[in-house]
Amino acid sequence: MSESGERPKPDVDEAGPIPRRELWAPRISVVIALALAIAYAFMGAGVHEFCLDDAWIHLSYAKSLRLGDGLSYNPGDYPGGWETGFSSPLWVALLAAWPTDPDPVVPVKLLGALLHAATAGLASMIALELASARASIERPIPVMSTALLAGILCATSPTLLQGASSGMEVPLTTCLVLACLRACLREQWLLAGVTGFAAELARPEVLGCLVGFVAVAGLVELSRRPRTWAGVRASLRWTTPALGAALGLGAWVLYCQLVSGWAWPNTAYVKIGGAQTGGLGEGLAYLSAQVLPWQPWFAGVGGLALIAAALWTDLSGKGVLEPRTHAPAQPTTRRWQLLALVVAYVVGMVGTAVSRPLNPDVLFFEARYFAIFAAIPPIVIALGLTRTHRVLSLVLVLPIALLTGLQIPAAQTLQRAQERGIVLLHGDPARHASATLPDDAVIAVEGAGSMRYRTPRTMTIVDALGLNDAEIAHAESDSAKACVLVRRQPEYLVMPEQIAAALAKVFELRVITEFVDPAYAQVAEPHEVRVLLLEVVAVRPRWAERCANQ
Repeated sequence: MSESGERPKPDVDEAGPIPRRELWAPRISVVIALALAIAYAFMGAGVHEFCLDDAWIHLSYAKSLRLGDGLSYNPGDYPGGWETGFSSPLWVALLAAWPTDPDPVVPVKLLGALLHAATAGLASMIALELASARASIERPIPVMSTALLAGILCATSPTLLQGASSGMEVPLTTCLVLACLRACLREQWLLAGVTGFAAELARPEVLGCLVGFVAVAGLVELSRRPRTWAGVRASLRWTTPALGAALGLGAWVLYCQLVSGWAWPNTAYVKIGGAQTGGLGEGLAYLSAQVLPWQPWFAGVGGLALIAAALWTDLSGKGVLEPRTHAPAQPTTRRWQLLALVVAYVVGMVGTAVSRPLNPDVLFFEARYFAIFAAIPPIVIALGLTRTHRVLSLVLVLPIALLTGLQIPAAQTLQRAQERGIVLLHGDPARHASATLPDDAVIAVEGAGSMRYRTPRTMTIVDALGLNDAEIAHAESDSAKACVLVRRQPEYLVMPEQIAAALAKVFELRVITEFVDPAYAQVAEPHEVRVLLLEVVAVRPRWAERCANQ
């Protein structure tokens, strides 16, 4: 180390240039991940649909942007009617640029498959560089197979495969998180800052993950350098990705403030309820019920042992647990990169768990918030495999492989059921409304995605929950929300029967038709759900008077 406090090289380059043949590992990982994602998205019995109606909300804003109506939900309200009904501005911008006509389902799922492939390639490349830096003549490591294992574990992750075909921002965010972490490990600070900024605009939970990573990296680097201004300044470079993410968050908050007068998008106030969260207990309960059981490395236990082996070897500096040559394993320097990756994962998961209320009966609709960090553990697990006895490593990996083989078809079957539900409860009502209702109809809805995207743009869609209507989202009470809805003067309602029953106290309604999903699969216990298309005959006199006085 020089007196100026500058390190000559980042750790990932200590082993010198990576042999060209070993670079095949990331390439093979990309091919495997792309093939799996396409097969997962399109093979098997089912319908061509997304598993969440929220995907159609992002597509609706992207459509408005592409057609020159700005980031508006109802395009006729432009330019004064911009809304903040989406949680991933970068995903909206990408969808606006991506060719999606005439039917966006196939091209958006293909985009997700490409991003999933890029994520697997990045995971493999990070493992390749970390393994190369740890390999030596005295302490050889099967670098190519280690990198390939990381890529395959990422490519076959049931969580990431579901995210890639969901139509949501999961694969984009996951890819950007790994790109940012790789730039950090290579000390490419401009790229780290840019990808941190972009990742935060893809999903706000990224900030906690990057803060966890740079906290470990910055403290270790600071302890290694002389106590000089140059040393402190060099250590502060590790804050670049977190600063980039903070700037991304600031830009998003500024946009929301300018558009709606509130610091967060409508979704935060409707789904999260402002500052109210379920706390650590509820978050951990959801993790244990709906997130971690779908991680084969966790459910099979072997992954935890491999992560522990990787961390023990790096932090103790004692080499591999089994010598790969007849010579004894040689001591190594203590390394921090794997610890930083694990801390980033834990902070990201726990931070997400405590930042919102979570219902343990809700499946992917809420599990997707955690999916963006699922590509980090495979990297550490692959490095841990090189630290264990050959027989033990086989014992630890076998349950992961078996669970992966069982969970992928189970996840695909569940997702097909969720997609059928979106067709029955969202797509079919939207198509029916488009075909039978007047082109200038005002329709109040509970599912605001398909209805907005699939109906004529001359129709006005009122989001009765407030996800795409700031005034409803910030109304002080249910009665105030009802009065905002009254002022919107809806002519028709498309609502689940329980919400329709509540609104029947406000409006005189006539049932036109109903749509039924006999086994609603968004929750742990499927049950029948009905959505009604109703004509608004009139506002009930008591509510007309009540709302007129507000």
